[in-house]
Amino acid sequence: MKISIITQGKFHSENLAKILHKKKLLNKYILFYFSKLINKKLRSKTYCANLLFIFYKTYIKFFKKDPPEAVNWFLKKNYENYVLNTITNEKILHIWPDCSDKIADHCKKNSIISVCEASSAHPRYKKKIVDSEFIKFKLKPETYSDKIYKDQLNFFKKSDYFFAPSNFVVNSLIKNGVAKKKIFFTPFGVDTNFYSKGKYKKKDKKIRIVCVGDFNLRKGSFYILKAFNQIYDNNLELHFIGAVDSDLRKICKKELNDKRIKLLGTMNKLSLKSHLKNYDIFCLASLEEGMSISMIEAMSMSLVPICSENTGAKDIIKNGYDGFIFKIRDIDGIKNSILKLKNNPKILNQMSKRIRKKVCKDFSSEKYQQRVFLNYKKILKLI
Repeated sequence: MKISIITQGKFHSENLAKILHKKKLLNKYILFYFSKLINKKLRSKTYCANLLFIFYKTYIKFFKKDPPEAVNWFLKKNYENYVLNTITNEKILHIWPDCSDKIADHCKKNSIISVCEASSAHPRYKKKIVDSEFIKFKLKPETYSDKIYKDQLNFFKKSDYFFAPSNFVVNSLIKNGVAKKKIFFTPFGVDTNFYSKGKYKKKDKKIRIVCVGDFNLRKGSFYILKAFNQIYDNNLELHFIGAVDSDLRKICKKELNDKRIKLLGTMNKLSLKSHLKNYDIFCLASLEEGMSISMIEAMSMSLVPICSENTGAKDIIKNGYDGFIFKIRDIDGIKNSILKLKNNPKILNQMSKRIRKKVCKDFSSEKYQQRVFLNYKKILKLI
């Protein structure tokens, strides 16, 4: 029984590919682009549509912005054609929803089992909640183009099974018509040996907060800024690591004048790990996110999490014991959590140790791989 993985971005797919390869189930690992960080053992199984990716990167470099809908649709459809020309004798395709409907039709026509990697909430829920945020700030919604939204809805209707990383995603799928028996709960994991502070010692008494992920409306960055600006303490710092949305930068011009706040831009994996050692608290206020990998990486680095309930955090954090969870858009919830940690160094230290211990126990790469394999065993019995 051979399984191929199809995804435009690498995301956590390498971890999935590793366990399928180890169990001799992986046929092909098909990506939009090649990364030097891909595990060497997987490279003989890896296929990449690099010309399309080069075109995409060249467009961004030349025009200084993302391609318009027509260009993105062209790239998407050509990547799907590349996939269909690359797959061979698969019995199962594990597919990320950003490369979807055409491949789902191929699966139906050729009696191939399709497994949707539902790493975010159902498209209908995602569009509704994120579009409302754009409208709130008098911006044109950018969650999906009409074509891609329709394409993803069709894909979710046609998929045979779903891997969902959090109960937040599971519930969004069920509420939008996906049968519970088709959903396999599969929380993510990270390399806890790599993401570790080790014997690191702080050089000062400042409390530093970091948000890893794009600085944009979907990530709830606005609400973190608002909460932080209400706390007047020069021993607090707030840093954002990730691409910066120009519209949100303009909206938050006043908040960003605070000298304690820095936008550090994007970082590669090694730089990110090196930077995370300097922080005490990880904050994520996403309106919608299946289960944030950066959140788990930060927890593994012993950063105490303050996260919205729509990040997958509720499946990891015990509120008030090893981190804090707040409702989306809850500025007071964010502020009060920061203040509790700032004013109680002992609690901060205890939570730091507890969350690291929990991630090592239940959310390591090995635990994720075990969950993947067990869920695939269940699927194979159903076929």
